[in-house]
Amino acid sequence: MASRLSGVSLALTLDWTWPGRRIGQCWEATRAPTQGPRWAGAEFGSAPAFLNWPLSSWHLADRNGDDSKVKTQSHIYELRVTLQEIRPPIWRLIQVPSTSPLCCLHDVLQVVVGWTDSHLHQFEKDGKYWGVPEHFEDGDIDILDERRTKISDILKEHGDSVLYVYDLGDDWRHEVVLEKILPAPDTTVRPVCLSGERHCPPEDVGGTPGYEEFLEVIFDPHHEEYAHNVRWAGEPSALTQSVERFQPEEFDAKAVNATLSRMRWLAPARR
Repeated sequence: MASRLSGVSLALTLDWTWPGRRIGQCWEATRAPTQGPRWAGAEFGSAPAFLNWPLSSWHLADRNGDDSKVKTQSHIYELRVTLQEIRPPIWRLIQVPSTSPLCCLHDVLQVVVGWTDSHLHQFEKDGKYWGVPEHFEDGDIDILDERRTKISDILKEHGDSVLYVYDLGDDWRHEVVLEKILPAPDTTVRPVCLSGERHCPPEDVGGTPGYEEFLEVIFDPHHEEYAHNVRWAGEPSALTQSVERFQPEEFDAKAVNATLSRMRWLAPARR
């Protein structure tokens, strides 16, 4: 955990784990002279008690401690996310605050697409890579810190895109395209999934070729691997209403938004 105190602004970057999953990262706070600290960020599960302070009256402090720079415009970004090399396409349409860091976008993408955040990930654009540098210390590419890069730093105009890669073994590549730039309200903005189609592949299925083979098996009751594959991928999913077996065509935006509503999220800058 790293912390910095400058005047009345405090910025923290947290990245901790809970048994079997990462709880969260990207926390920031500002403290006005007459107010107590208020926190916002992205998390899964419950935050530690000392972080459970009110989320009202929030704005995003500059990481250099200069609150005057907060006056840069904040917007709502409408992003279309499409998983590449899958037909028919698996896609989502989401809205997120433009000033949130890439680490928070990662958290949202995990929820809306349906992944379990159990593998490495990275963002790619114009020969640059963003992720968690300490996870790539033995790699041969330079990884920029996603916790210190805002979404608006790399997506600036309509049509701009970034590649989000999850599970460097299965190599799931998502094209994230900026479709709309909308004005941000003064209230706290939370991510939302507007629409989407189809369930993401099961984790560790073996990439696109493995997923194609998996689909052939689960729809052929006479296949020798049918029972095994149905059991393997048969756990209930937060993306669907099914409890019997994996349903590739099923997607429940309401269930996704219920999960997103439980996430803490960085509020937009006050203008």
